[in-house]
This record gives sequence, C-alpha cells and structure tokens, in this order.
Amino acid sequence: MLSCEQDRLCGCGSAPSWAIAGGAGRIEAFSDGVFAIAITLLILEVAVPESEFDDLWSGIGHQWPAYLAYATSFLTIGGL
Repeated sequence: MLSCEQDRLCGCGSAPSWAIAGGAGRIEAFSDGVFAIAITLLILEVAVPESEFDDLWSGIGHQWPAYLAYATSFLTIGGL
C-alpha cells in the first residue's frame, strides 16, 4: 500500500484537495469570463459608417438591425 505522500506524487489516488476545494468558484469565474468575452465580441460588429459620421444620429438610425441583433444576443447570453 502506498503512503499518502507516494499516492499524491504518483497520481494513483483521488483528486488532490486543491482541485476539489475551489472547483465551483473557479468554474463560475471561468464562465463569467467567457460570457464577458462573448458579449464584447458582439459589440464589435456594430459600427457607424464613415459616410454618415457627420450626422451621427442618422448613421446610428440606419444601423438599427445591428443594434437590435446586439440587444437580442446580449439578453440571450445574459439570460443564461
């Protein structure tokens, strides 16, 4: 029979205590990071065309489908 130290070094036994202790918290932090990156990538698709930069509100108004898609995706991802 292996001692506790030998068991820890060879990896033959159960998972080490450090892997079990912070498991749920680490998974939550990782999933929060993934959601933050996904939401950030969504906004990169929304832009004001340079031809309408002088009239900003008009340019934003013409991009309403992109804003609607962003809001829908944001709510979908945020709802998870």
